[in-house]
Amino acid sequence: MGNASKLTSIQKRKRLEALYARGTYVRFGPDGVRKPDEESTEDDVAVWVSPPSPLQREMAIREASAARNRATLEARRDSGSDAAVNAQAFISAMSDDDLRSYVLDLDDPDRTTRARREVLLKKEWEDFNALRDAMRQFEEAGSPEDDPEWEPLLERDRQFGNQVQEEYERLREGDEEGLRLIPRVEQEKRAFDKRVDQAASSVFMRHYEDNMLFYACRDDDDHTVLFFENIADMRSMPLPVQEALANTLADFISDAGEAKNSQAAGSGSASSGPANEPETSEVSIPEESTAS
Repeated sequence: MGNASKLTSIQKRKRLEALYARGTYVRFGPDGVRKPDEESTEDDVAVWVSPPSPLQREMAIREASAARNRATLEARRDSGSDAAVNAQAFISAMSDDDLRSYVLDLDDPDRTTRARREVLLKKEWEDFNALRDAMRQFEEAGSPEDDPEWEPLLERDRQFGNQVQEEYERLREGDEEGLRLIPRVEQEKRAFDKRVDQAASSVFMRHYEDNMLFYACRDDDDHTVLFFENIADMRSMPLPVQEALANTLADFISDAGEAKNSQAAGSGSASSGPANEPETSEVSIPEESTAS
């Protein structure tokens, strides 16, 4: 009785999961990747591609985070590591002015955030949330920027953006003066740490994307079985195969990722704050809305 009940529960869970399953077949023939409307042949090899489950996504993040931490520790503890040598070679070739500009540029995301905070402390921007909501309504309405009805709102938004830009430039000038008082060796250390962080972030994204694709590829008959033995097996495939699988997975997760990463540094429109400056330097991770 107990085994039968357990089997019934398993079947119900599989049926429940199937209700929200999303995916598609990617078929490979002798002449390359087949289009969805092309008739398959017995010589084709099919891979079922679907978004990884929330648990698998969490596992991908953990694996990528561990790889990032290992890369950071290796570069900072072993001066002979590839990452450390590459960073040192890049930095040592810079002139004093180039090094100072490089350090300043690396701090731009944080400086942008500081500038916005300083502006928001002013009494005239106590209604900032209302401005942000109004700008969101303007964007959703799809109205042209020269629409007279929205002109007061857009002018207000431009004022905020201009003030953030002015504060940003003031902060950058102060930071630059401070760097001039710091010995080059200290500037190189700061540049090295930032360079290592950037390289580690690239390692994170590479491992995250590898793991996500590995979990996304399933057997064409049994979608609960992973298609590849491991990531190395997946990466040993011809490049056109890897690209076709990755592009298919991207179709499922790119919309959610773009929505998450679309928040600008300004009040909700591109005009607020220094152009194209993000609010944070943290790595952005794409999200899928529903996983199987």
